[in-house]
Order: sequence, then structure tokens, then C-alpha cells
Amino acid sequence: MDITISSSLTPREKDKIFLLLDACYKKEPVSLTFPTEEADHYLLAWENGRLLCAAALLKEDETVYECTAFTRPDCRRNGIFGAVLEKGLSLLPEDTELLFYVDKKSPDALEAVTALGAELLSDEHMMELASDAVSAIKGMGKTGYLTVTEAMEGEQAILVFSDAHGSLNISLYGTHYYLYGFEIREGQRGQGFGTSLLIKVLSFLAEREPLPVTLQVSGSNGPALSLYKKTGFRITETLSRYLY
Repeated sequence: MDITISSSLTPREKDKIFLLLDACYKKEPVSLTFPTEEADHYLLAWENGRLLCAAALLKEDETVYECTAFTRPDCRRNGIFGAVLEKGLSLLPEDTELLFYVDKKSPDALEAVTALGAELLSDEHMMELASDAVSAIKGMGKTGYLTVTEAMEGEQAILVFSDAHGSLNISLYGTHYYLYGFEIREGQRGQGFGTSLLIKVLSFLAEREPLPVTLQVSGSNGPALSLYKKTGFRITETLSRYLY
């Protein structure tokens, strides 16, 4: 087995990775994807021109890298991922920690991170408010008390919403909205201001175009989970964060 290391992928390598992902998705309907463009290091394990395992390391901060890895279903439990991981760690500064996102629909991935002795940090939930639920909120919020600013984050168009109590951001996609950066000012939390701001934003989006709204929230953030569920959001998938 050969392990190649690079900071970018060739078209041929991407094609091989997509074939590897297809084999993995057929065994387990996981939602994780592989970052073929933005990782700092790529490690690919080959045998006779066949891609057995692909891993990507993406720097989160000075001491933490996110690791995304896929191994062919028929090549698991053979030490291949362990060899790739060992090679990857040799590229990073000493005492670097790795962050893994694991889909609970993959028992093999859960077994792998458990075998490593990785620590479960939290469950991260993806949630969605369906387009018909967004439409139903139309007109409910007093959007006159809402400031809306259009902006760009890199090449991504966003809307920044704020009122007297807090702010949140909405990324604009053709098929849905993505909500993030929701924050209520300290000293004003737990008084219903978050619910009010969220309803105003959803009412604005319903007027603009009633598309589904998605977001990600930590399973340990009870108040946020309660707020989103009360507003009609439903959990669509759960990823577990592990630190190694």
C-alpha cells in the first residue's frame, strides 16, 4: 500500500475519491461529504491503482485540525485508516488535536473513533423549517423594527438582520436559506427577544421567497434547541463531534 500526500487534488484523484464515496454511501446513507477543494493536506492510500482510503486535514486553529476520512467498506478493519492517520499526524505540529464529525448512521465510523479513544464533545443537529412552515409565518413579525443589510462573505451572498436585542445572518442559496450567527445581547436573554427576532426574520423571508430554512445547533445548547423546535424546526440529521 502506498500513501500519497498533497495540498491539492488532481482531476484524476477527485474522480477516484467520488468513486470511493459512492461505494461508502451505498453501504451507509451518511450525510458527510469530502472537502475536495479547501483542505490543507490530502492523504490517499492506494493499492494497484485502487483508492482504498482518502483523508483530508483542515486547519481549525493553531492546535486543532478537522479530519475527514473515508475508507472503502471492503477494506475496513485492516489497519488502513490507522496508517493514513499516523502519516497525517506526522505532518502536523506536536500536540495537535484532531476533530472528527461522525454520522450516527455509520456504525463503522463510530467504532473507529471509539477505538482511537477520541472524546465525544457534543452532538451537532442539522435542523430545517419547511417552506410551507415559512409561508405560514408570513406577516407574523413586525419587520418595521428590523434592520436588514445585504453583504458578501467571500463569494456568498448573505443578509444580516438586527433589532434592538440581537442579530443573525442568513446565507442565500437558490434552494434554501441557511441561518447562522444568531445572538441575543447579554442581559437580554431568556426574555423572549430571541423568539421575537427569529419570527421577524422568518416573516421577512416568507415575503421575499418562502424557501426552506436550515441551521446547525449543538445538542448541548438546550435553550436554542427549544427555541427552534417551538418555531417549527425539525431535526433532519445528527453529527457527533469527537476530539482526538
